[in-house]
Amino acid sequence: MCWNIAGIHGANLKIPVVFEKDITTIIFMVKWCVVYSSATGNTRRLAEAAAQTLGADLMNVNDILGFLPGSPDADSDLSDMEDSYENLAVIEANRKSLLISAEANLSEVAAKLSKYDCVMVGYWLRRGGPDQRTAVLLSKMSGKRVALFQTHGAYEGSEHAVTAFARAGSLLGSDNTILGTFSCQCAVNPALIKRRLEGKVPGHKGEDLEACKKRWADAEKHPDENDLERMRTFAKKMLVISEKA
Repeated sequence: MCWNIAGIHGANLKIPVVFEKDITTIIFMVKWCVVYSSATGNTRRLAEAAAQTLGADLMNVNDILGFLPGSPDADSDLSDMEDSYENLAVIEANRKSLLISAEANLSEVAAKLSKYDCVMVGYWLRRGGPDQRTAVLLSKMSGKRVALFQTHGAYEGSEHAVTAFARAGSLLGSDNTILGTFSCQCAVNPALIKRRLEGKVPGHKGEDLEACKKRWADAEKHPDENDLERMRTFAKKMLVISEKA
């Protein structure tokens, strides 16, 4: 059984339904890598847990896109610009710069991923979707079995979190297969909280400031050891599915 998700670019992505299996009997028959983008370290911690479980190579998205840390392209979507009305023009200009740079490095991206059958991609949310660099990477991937995981300040299962997966899936071409998704509420960047309190950043739809403060307080506790263990369990399930896909 599969779900068919129609992306905004017309892509139809097949997502297999997960069936239980004794995951201790899985043999590592496929080659995995875990690629992550992390603004505050939350996504990186989950990526490290996943890579260890999968026996996978671990790479920062900058390594795949060919951006050096500290370069204008690598830093063009810094989280302190997230969702800020006054920086929308800058964000759009930097997005175009990233796309141009990634297009120039397209063959390099393909070469770096060519030896992997499956790619787990981890990202943080920016304006309700994958962060800018991850969005570029997803749009350049081809012929891969993909697992997605995301970190965010919103509650897991919220509309904000669920629709973000749809946006991520829509960036992938139709020749990619999504194996599964994992979501984790994590501590919010303090710089973003500061701007929200100053009224420079909009809150989530229908959420007043007091509710927002409670959500931030809840998120501050994560990722914790339980979250890391959930990620390890998710990674084991992805191993099972990847053997069938």
